[in-house]
Amino acid sequence: MVSLFKVEEDGTHASRARVSLGRASVNTIEVLEGLQPGDQVVLSDMSTWDQFDRVRIE
Repeated sequence: MVSLFKVEEDGTHASRARVSLGRASVNTIEVLEGLQPGDQVVLSDMSTWDQFDRVRIE
């Protein structure tokens, strides 16, 4: 399991989500659980915000 920030419906916040990943290639990663089709996640380095469960997106 990994922790990602999933963009909320309002588009101005993202909340931490636990995601299970499967096979990976150079361009794709298989998501086994924790996200639904159409969910958007933050792929940038978010390590600065490791202590937070929710962030605001501007």
